[in-house]
Amino acid sequence: ANPLVAYRADAIFPALPVKKESDKWFKYDKSNLRAENAGPRGMKEPAREATYTVTTDSYTLGVYNLADLVPDRLRDNADQPLDPDQDCVANLTDKLLVGKEVRAAAKAFSTTNVTQYTTLSGTDQWSDYINSDPLDDIETGIQTVVAATGAFPNALHMGAAVWSKLKFHPALIERVKYVTASGLSVAQVASILEIPPEGFSVGAAVKNTAVEGQSSDSLSFVWGKGVLIYVKNPNPSPRSGGFGACIKMRADREVSTWRNNNPKGDWYMVEMAYDLEILDDTFGYYIAAAVA
Repeated sequence: ANPLVAYRADAIFPALPVKKESDKWFKYDKSNLRAENAGPRGMKEPAREATYTVTTDSYTLGVYNLADLVPDRLRDNADQPLDPDQDCVANLTDKLLVGKEVRAAAKAFSTTNVTQYTTLSGTDQWSDYINSDPLDDIETGIQTVVAATGAFPNALHMGAAVWSKLKFHPALIERVKYVTASGLSVAQVASILEIPPEGFSVGAAVKNTAVEGQSSDSLSFVWGKGVLIYVKNPNPSPRSGGFGACIKMRADREVSTWRNNNPKGDWYMVEMAYDLEILDDTFGYYIAAAVA
């Protein structure tokens, strides 16, 4: 993959290993947060019964793969530092990672999938430096998640278009004594918002929607103009809670190769198998249209 491009799908959807391509997974209710016993029990009084409910949902791994042929003649005639074999695998990997990024954005930046949300408009959008209040909007999101789950959000993800405006917002800049012309840093904004630096991410990946070989490039940001405030569980499981997970059986990617005789060369195939799932959307809060 291109080392200059930071793909963020795995930040919102950390790995949840499974053993089957399709199966059910379990969802626990929030009975563990209920104070069942109102007072101390008597010496011979039996323990009060307390239970919980488990529901099920299903997943199916999608298998995504791409292949390309590297002819012997191309390899033999390649000038340094070109490496057709490595370039082929890197190109296929990037295409698959962009596809995963697009699926992650469609899943997480959605007022259908994330039922705790607000949509900003007009002077409330953070691109309005005079009237908008991003700190209040984000705090509302944090408190909404806390009230619904008892857990404080430890992660926040926004599109690059949002970051380009937020890092210059006067409401945040006045919290910091010295600010360079380039605006606030990720670490500074994370500190202001009380989000761990490792949990603060900006989606800068782009997608090319032009038809290959038929038109000029048409690039746009994958993550758009939204913000997701959420509880990230680095080791998601049905019982421990958290916003999302990338359900998968194998490694992040598998590379296969085989010989081709007409024309002579080698095929390379890169494959990924996963299902991006929101385990519990109450662990997230979505701000749509954060900037104009």
